[in-house]
Amino acid sequence: MEIDEKTLSEVIAKIVEATIKAEACSNIKSSVDEFGTVKEVAPSGVTKLDYRNTKLPVFDCNGVHQDGVFMADISGVDDDKNLGAGVMSIDHSALEWTLTYDEIDIVLEGTLQIETNGDIVEAGPGECIIIPKNSHIHFQSPTTCKYLYIVYPTNWTDYL
Repeated sequence: MEIDEKTLSEVIAKIVEATIKAEACSNIKSSVDEFGTVKEVAPSGVTKLDYRNTKLPVFDCNGVHQDGVFMADISGVDDDKNLGAGVMSIDHSALEWTLTYDEIDIVLEGTLQIETNGDIVEAGPGECIIIPKNSHIHFQSPTTCKYLYIVYPTNWTDYL
């Protein structure tokens, strides 16, 4: 079988590309945190978080405990990042909270409701809610919801 020059060039290019990619990936540090979140950190600081298998413990923060509310931080103060992130689940429950930080909630499953001053903002999968700093709210769900939250600054618990 004879290989033409164009095919040979394409094969060599693919081998070089795969080699470069494999070398680049070998510098990435991988770890799994206490909740099962997989973290991959490149030398540049770019981080990939796989939270699909993250186990969410019952919400318990500075003495505030709420049945039906589960949460795990997946990135933040421990990572020396300016932004924090986590996963939260609310099962037919509500949590009253005053945010001392800005927050974006990206709904993954179910329906998330944010109530403030009698107004309810509701979001479903593929939608997000942006909550400004110093808002006094109720996180709630009439069913079960799961969402990814992003906070700034990441050291929000310092302001409680």
